[in-house]
Amino acid sequence: MAKHVNGIDVEALGAVVQAVKDQPEMGRCVFRVSNQWQGGTNNRATVQGFYGALEEHPDRACQREFEIDEPPVLLGQDRGPNPVEYVLIALSG
Repeated sequence: MAKHVNGIDVEALGAVVQAVKDQPEMGRCVFRVSNQWQGGTNNRATVQGFYGALEEHPDRACQREFEIDEPPVLLGQDRGPNPVEYVLIALSG
């Protein structure tokens, strides 16, 4: 039975670390997003496929759209978090 610490399979993690040590290029990842200006301070970003573990992953299950906007005090319509808030969300993850 696999040992889990904080929900992570420790054996699987060790195997990934060893694979990257053995073949460093396996650790190269490229994440992609596109952005479409909606008007004013509003934008819509879309997470797209990514490259990792030596292959392209175009059908990544978490393809999502994100609304980006500013609060009214910054002349936006508050349709979504602003860029700084998304950075803070990313850092918290």
